[in-house]
Amino acid sequence: LLLIDEAHNCGDVVQSIESVTIEERDIVQAGHELAGRRRSQQQADAITQILPQITRFMEALKASHEVEDWFDPAIFQRMILAGTLYQSVEGVVDDLLKISEGIREKNMQAGEFRESAIERLTEFFYRIFRSAADPAYLTVYRKADDGTVALEVRNIDPSTKLQDIARAHACCILISGTLSPIESYRRYYFGDLPVTAISLPNAFPPENRRILCADDITTAYSMRRDRDNLARTEDYIATFAALPGNLAIYFPSYDLLNTFAERCAPRIRKKQIYVEPKDTAAAAVMLREFMALPGTGRFGILFAVCGGKWSEGLDYRGEMLAGALVIGLPLAPFNRVRRMVIEYFRMKFGTEGEFISYTLPAINRALQALGRVLRTPEDRGMLVLGERRFLEPRVRAGLPPWMQEEMTTCTIDLFRKEAGRWRS
Repeated sequence: LLLIDEAHNCGDVVQSIESVTIEERDIVQAGHELAGRRRSQQQADAITQILPQITRFMEALKASHEVEDWFDPAIFQRMILAGTLYQSVEGVVDDLLKISEGIREKNMQAGEFRESAIERLTEFFYRIFRSAADPAYLTVYRKADDGTVALEVRNIDPSTKLQDIARAHACCILISGTLSPIESYRRYYFGDLPVTAISLPNAFPPENRRILCADDITTAYSMRRDRDNLARTEDYIATFAALPGNLAIYFPSYDLLNTFAERCAPRIRKKQIYVEPKDTAAAAVMLREFMALPGTGRFGILFAVCGGKWSEGLDYRGEMLAGALVIGLPLAPFNRVRRMVIEYFRMKFGTEGEFISYTLPAINRALQALGRVLRTPEDRGMLVLGERRFLEPRVRAGLPPWMQEEMTTCTIDLFRKEAGRWRS
């Protein structure tokens, strides 16, 4: 029997395990490791010749204006093999496997179990080789803020591995509070395998929560410069911030987070404002301070990112969080890579493919953010979706049934009244 909690994360976890990334520092370290193998393994000299080719390929990508994009594996292979003794990537993989085994054996004897740069490079070239025949893998590059480039062979479909895992066990049970809509997850994870799906109602007292969805604001790109839309969004944030207790406001991106934090800060009084930083250590320090505020008789408000460090996997019990507002539908950035992913799933699932690969993850990010508030039956809180797209039939149908039943559509005027009632 295999029991998996937080099952909404299964897809992302499997994709992460099945993907491999190499950075410029990995190439440098691989060179150092190869230098120590030249006497014992003849393949080391041949592999050393391809390292500068990889670096040159990365350097060429730095001229791109895209932060993330697809790169052609055929062009990569031609550039890497040019001027070397290798006729194909398969030969590179064979030699890397031999060197990798030698390094792993030596490291294990020394009590060193960390992955070596050569092992990572081996996995990367193996995935490149596999990607030519498997559309579930995409070759992608990413540019960091400092201009460095990373190459990735990215798995975009976890179903093959999840089905293998399921077949290897007598029974698999997957549990999550946000596995909605459950039928979409069933298809995404297990395809045509026999799966029994059970959806349970929310057992917490409904009188302890209020669920609202705005129908007069959106973060859709076409409306981001609309003055009336921006003003109403700020009004929602300011009204929400006046609710009692610790609160959290979640945004689709750091750009929108910082924009609205700056615009709304002057209107927020009697609450300490915390804006989620990109640095993990700094975020942890700020979060501990925020969660400790109720014990001192003070309260704060988080400005955070959906899917970020303050929105998932945390228990804000009791007074630690009394309400959450999600601004926008937290869709992933739309670029060529995202288009290719959507097209892959359209080929697999037809018209539902775009929903499963693009909209479903966004709904789950929003649900995870709202789910930070009510962690026990005694918790009380207001949950607000600040985005009219959640009222569209296909998106609304992706919310849990209990949420669809309890959710009230509102305008800013009605929201002010509801917030006033909740305060009293």
